[in-house]
Amino acid sequence: TMLQVLCFFFGTTTLAAAAFVEDLRSSFRRDGFVILGEFSSPFERSEMRRRIGELSAAYWASNATRTVFRTDAGQTEAQSKSRYFFESATKVHFFEEAGGGALNKAGHGLHLSDDVFGAYARSSKVAETLRELGFTRPVVPQSMYIFKAKHSGGAVTPHVDATFLRTTPRQTVVGLWLAVDDATPDNGCLWVRNRSHTEPVQRYFVRRTNSNGEQMVFANSSLVDQDDPEAYLDDRWLPFPRATTTKTTWRPWEGVDVDAAKAAEHGFVPVPVAAGSLVILAGTLDHLSLPNRSPTDRHTFQLHVVESHEREWASSNWLQTPGGAASFLEVKGGVDGPLTCSHRDEV
Repeated sequence: TMLQVLCFFFGTTTLAAAAFVEDLRSSFRRDGFVILGEFSSPFERSEMRRRIGELSAAYWASNATRTVFRTDAGQTEAQSKSRYFFESATKVHFFEEAGGGALNKAGHGLHLSDDVFGAYARSSKVAETLRELGFTRPVVPQSMYIFKAKHSGGAVTPHVDATFLRTTPRQTVVGLWLAVDDATPDNGCLWVRNRSHTEPVQRYFVRRTNSNGEQMVFANSSLVDQDDPEAYLDDRWLPFPRATTTKTTWRPWEGVDVDAAKAAEHGFVPVPVAAGSLVILAGTLDHLSLPNRSPTDRHTFQLHVVESHEREWASSNWLQTPGGAASFLEVKGGVDGPLTCSHRDEV
């Protein structure tokens, strides 16, 4: 169990490990995110870099569709009608930066592969961490390798993950953000608006069919019912009964390009982490990242996990698979590599 793992690494008692787990849960409920240092070993991360290097080399050498993926204010137009994007749910598709010539990300089925990415997604350390957070039957609908390459990595506008990966009747998506490289304010580390996970989702990225075929749009951007329980994070991860948001506290910066000064003005703070750290993000936590104009890469591997016990995958989500939500990878553990989870870092 995770308690035994923690005891092994801390050289301490089960009682002390249990206190750690309770601290993890309470910190996550309070802040909407938590950091586990040294979650991934240098060897595991080097294998991730090696494997993504092989896959990206094959992409550049192929005649694959060259598709831009935008995470700035132009993202709707870029992804809204892309079949290549639609069909990436169970495959490994590559997407380039808006300027071309550099990769933005690979997604969204890396976790389904029989390599280091699949092994990580099915690992005992990931499964136990999710159990200790309070998941009953966690499943992975998507995974992404984000390149955030030196000098060219694009910005990611303020957003919440539940906008894109929605469950009913409450929001349960949690992001597992693994730093393959050191993430710093210079190379585009995460910025979070602490404790914003208590607020409702204000827009959804949905798949719709009309006379022009399938496309994706942002829905309910100004009409979402703020008193609808479905707009809020699941109670197990809220520190108190759900808040209500009025027009005066609406997030006008969501999906809008911001710089560091504007981000700070809106309440965001940078979250630098060392390579190997895992940042666990509640699906309703407001977060962003700025462009990477530094001489160092900021690679990350990300899993998005949702609860499947007594929760349903929304049929309007952009991500739909041939087998439906029942085909999502269940995180049961049982794939063991060197476990290196050690401690929660303070931010």
